[in-house]
Amino acid sequence: MDRAKIEEVAAHIMIHLGTDSIIHVLKAIDRACVVFAMRECQGNCTHAANRLNVCRPTLVMKRKSYGLPMTQYNYRERKYENARSDT
Repeated sequence: MDRAKIEEVAAHIMIHLGTDSIIHVLKAIDRACVVFAMRECQGNCTHAANRLNVCRPTLVMKRKSYGLPMTQYNYRERKYENARSDT
């Protein structure tokens, strides 16, 4: 992707978010990447962190800072659910 295309995409996101701060845009993109990776990896933090090329503690920190719920797998019911708040 060339620089002009990146600037065009960034400008579009700034308009959509109603902000002129590139920091807000970068945070929105980062949050979207975390959400996407967690969905793709079905809530598995280790796999999502590998997919994002970050270490697992960094991903957990990002999830907490963005207010994203922590999930765990319930083997008895065979589904993901919210984890305890102290994890």
